[in-house]
Amino acid sequence: MSASADVQLVAGLARRLRERVAPELGSHAGRAHAGGGEGGDVTFAVDAAAEDELEAFMAGEAPRCAYFSEDRGLVRPDGAERVLVVDPIDGTRPAMAGLEAACVSVALAPLAGAAPGGGPAMGDVAAACVMEIKSGKRFVSVRGRGLVADDPVRLSGNTDLRRLFWTYGLRGRPARATMEVLGDLVDASSVGGGTFELGSACFDLTGSSPASSTPTWSPARGWSRRSRACAPSSSGSATGPCSTTPRTTWRPRRSASPRAAAC
Repeated sequence: MSASADVQLVAGLARRLRERVAPELGSHAGRAHAGGGEGGDVTFAVDAAAEDELEAFMAGEAPRCAYFSEDRGLVRPDGAERVLVVDPIDGTRPAMAGLEAACVSVALAPLAGAAPGGGPAMGDVAAACVMEIKSGKRFVSVRGRGLVADDPVRLSGNTDLRRLFWTYGLRGRPARATMEVLGDLVDASSVGGGTFELGSACFDLTGSSPASSTPTWSPARGWSRRSRACAPSSSGSATGPCSTTPRTTWRPRRSASPRAAAC
């Protein structure tokens, strides 16, 4: 397929999923538990509706392409050579509360890639799209061709951690241990900058720090400073669902000053 066809595929799927989920934002009915997902998280009713829409799209628009979603895992038709890695709602809990911190995330890659076991790795992503569900803002990229975004995208030149706008995640993680690690940086940056727990890794990038980069922290990965859109960059690096590239790891010390580590 051509690059334009790849863009149509990832952006078309993101738009279709957003159209299905947006009317459900804030719906109490969407909070009902609908089982457990392949990835181990709870599947809520709104997740199940989005997964059904994903299945219908793939059957009608890309029947020969595999897809991998959080709730269903890998669905691979016979003869499939490419895979769409999809999080239909990155930020299910904010979506259920009617908040804006929820996105659709789609990445397209070959099924055979550079990851251990022969599957696709982040470096294999050919095209990607992130779309904010509430606003409809879109971030699309094809590897080697840069980023097309509805908002301006530029990295901040700030290096002072006291003015840092950054995000972290607590869902499913030990809160006391996490905050023991992050406490000094939270204290250092919470007044002159800003700290957020938004519930959506993609929205961490697209919405928490307009026109700048936003470092994010995960107990499993350390620091990840990523471009605002989860899409391949023109430099050849790639981000996408659950990405961690490029990355700088910070090991905090109780005696560290606010300028002791650069993200």
